[in-house]
Amino acid sequence: MATNDDRTLAEKLLEFFNQVTGPYEIVSRIQDDPNFGEASYGITLPVASRILEARDTLPDRRFVSIKQIDDVQGVGPITLHNILFSFITNESTGTTISGLVPPNYDSGWKAIGKGATLLLRHNLGGDVDKYVVDLQFKHIGNREIHQINYGGIIFCDQYGKYHRRGGGWYGLNGKSIKVYLGEEEFGDVYMRVRIWIY
Repeated sequence: MATNDDRTLAEKLLEFFNQVTGPYEIVSRIQDDPNFGEASYGITLPVASRILEARDTLPDRRFVSIKQIDDVQGVGPITLHNILFSFITNESTGTTISGLVPPNYDSGWKAIGKGATLLLRHNLGGDVDKYVVDLQFKHIGNREIHQINYGGIIFCDQYGKYHRRGGGWYGLNGKSIKVYLGEEEFGDVYMRVRIWIY
């Protein structure tokens, strides 16, 4: 592979996935970020295989955007985070650094009420297709950070009553992002949004 230090993170990542020949190469390259999520692996072998299968259906059998990789079944927020984590390099040495660079935006921990929507203004501008969004939750009195029911869930109980729990984000643009919480989420909740631009 080429080793041009002027390549962007996206270019390095896409070059790897376009040139790799087998799923085991992906598994050995993608590292787990020990400070993010609960998984003890960077990527699973089935997901690595699906990434290559998806690539081989594309024109010229090449990815042209990170979104195409993100769209592969099984590549969720944690796997995508680990992929990006594995390709963040120290500009002076070209080696992988320990941990992510600071986000371009960090909302800090904010209380969010049940059934509420928060409008967070990041004002980053630019191309939102090059944003990587991380949304985390924690409950007051519980220091564990989590993404349980990420994206929100709606279910019906035995009495025919619908319940909405969990939370997620939507409405991302160059100025703001919206975060919501289900009206029947347990306990009192804090949330935090971080955004990186690659």
